[in-house]
Amino acid sequence: MEFTRESLRLVLFFCFKEGDTATGTHRRVCAVFGEETCSLATVKRWFAEWRSGSERLADLEHTGRPQGKSHAEEIADIFEEYPFSSAHYIAETLGVARTTVRRTLKDTLHLKHV
Repeated sequence: MEFTRESLRLVLFFCFKEGDTATGTHRRVCAVFGEETCSLATVKRWFAEWRSGSERLADLEHTGRPQGKSHAEEIADIFEEYPFSSAHYIAETLGVARTTVRRTLKDTLHLKHV
């Protein structure tokens, strides 16, 4: 059986409220649902969160890089539109390092001479 993150956290939170330890909870969950269900580090992290007074079960919002086109897709788009553009031009346009552009052109787009 595969858990959603929220349902797994509910099981972990139940064990936490029952007074079980993080290691004991991890051992029990893995024995019942399989070793790949969760890591001990995950259980310890959630137990520490709940010990600090939080009763949150949901993920926090992530503020990382917004999902969009990958650098490889953006580089390919520019290169397709302007096939004679330099790595310097593409890097400046996208705001990435020239080495990133060169590596992408060579490894991802399989161009031999960059």
